[in-house]
Amino acid sequence: MYLKAVLYLLLEILCISINDVVIKSLSNTYALHQLVFVRAIVSLMIILPITLVWRDITILRTKKPGMHIFRGLFIVLVNLMFFAGLATLPLAEASAVVFIAQF
Repeated sequence: MYLKAVLYLLLEILCISINDVVIKSLSNTYALHQLVFVRAIVSLMIILPITLVWRDITILRTKKPGMHIFRGLFIVLVNLMFFAGLATLPLAEASAVVFIAQF
């Protein structure tokens, strides 16, 4: 059981690292808001089918749509700020800051 959790964590760290490298390499060519938009679309294309296979569409209903919109706006803002940090900092320093941050 713990092995499965560890493997998922390793996969998550690999995906985050790949995401950071791609954003860092594309930040010189594309605007940050474009990178955030494309990342959101790609994430949606991955997560939505998985969600619909495991559960039905009713799992996506909410009782507080205003709070979800508010949360979504903050996620966009956080992504913009993080990608701006990736664009200006060396990749190793930006990754170190993320991995030592307390959540």
